[in-house]
Amino acid sequence: DYYTTLYLVTGFGKLRHLGVDVKMDLAHKSLANLDDWIKDIYDHLTEKELNHYTHLIAYYLYGRSFFLKERPIAREHTEAVNYFLDQAKKFWTSLDSRLSEANTAIATIRFAQKDITDAIIKSLRERALHSEEMGMYWGDEEWAYWWYRAPIEAQARIIELFHEVVKSKKEIDELNVWTLKQKQTQNWKTSRATSDVVYSLLLDGSDLLKSEHLVGVTLGDNKVRPKNAEAGTGFYEKRFSASEIKASMGKVQIEKTDKGIAWGGLHWHYFEDISKITPHKTPLF
Repeated sequence: DYYTTLYLVTGFGKLRHLGVDVKMDLAHKSLANLDDWIKDIYDHLTEKELNHYTHLIAYYLYGRSFFLKERPIAREHTEAVNYFLDQAKKFWTSLDSRLSEANTAIATIRFAQKDITDAIIKSLRERALHSEEMGMYWGDEEWAYWWYRAPIEAQARIIELFHEVVKSKKEIDELNVWTLKQKQTQNWKTSRATSDVVYSLLLDGSDLLKSEHLVGVTLGDNKVRPKNAEAGTGFYEKRFSASEIKASMGKVQIEKTDKGIAWGGLHWHYFEDISKITPHKTPLF
């Protein structure tokens, strides 16, 4: 399973990139197998002028790029690797996957093919959406079975790309906002997505979750004063009994005095006689 091998190799590369001291014997052995695999694909191509650039090959170039200094491409593999770099230049637009595009862009800058990287970054910027609440993101996200359609991993890889090439702290912070917002009411879906997000957050940008002051919340004239807030996240919860709730508490004021993002929710729970409950009606009916 070459996808699993690539995932292992890129994991070792990321740890090394973060300065973690790990033994690389397994990664180096896997690299040799992957290089033989890419050469075997190349050797069996009959019509080399056609598009043979795939998501898995883009992932190979990305994973291999972590080790170019300590494990340069061997002479017997150079022709195959150069062929697929040329394929990346010609056919990256056919991938229709932001994750594979980011894999290609990171790989090609490390392989000294900056023109391809610049073209991909330009395309990503042109398609990006921006908002104060959601940051920088893409509206064509598609939850699907295929690994290269995973929006969380795609966002994390784009953050990695912007960290390494663009170095725009403003854009990286905006990208991080969308990533963190995905965890507001859910999780990051998979362990792979979580590890990719953690890696991207460790790379650069502001610490958007770091806050020395709690968000101030006032309900009517009642200022919420939490007794205990969770360390690290600042999470707290305040409940009111029925006798404490007043109509004026429908006026909610929220104040955040420092930078970063925050979120919360206000819920009203009540009981009603089942015989008095009527079907919900909307303008659609």
